[in-house]
Amino acid sequence: MSQDEVTSLAVNTSFLTNFEDAKDCFDWEIGTHGITIQFKSTRGRSFSATYLPEVCPEQGWTKEECLESLVRKSGYRGRIDSSLW
Repeated sequence: MSQDEVTSLAVNTSFLTNFEDAKDCFDWEIGTHGITIQFKSTRGRSFSATYLPEVCPEQGWTKEECLESLVRKSGYRGRIDSSLW
């Protein structure tokens, strides 16, 4: 970044507060809710990841695509299928 580019910077902030447990992994609204996941693999390794509310609409993802991306973001490299949901 050059000094000339500083004046064109924009900053956005999002606060993820008041997390609620969902009924299932599809119990949230794209663009309204941030989403965080935590799970363990069959080998007992823990995984977690979070997306802010604006990530899915910016990427044009469905809930399924968002969840798959979030699982990969967590570092999980196993098979992703309905057994994870």
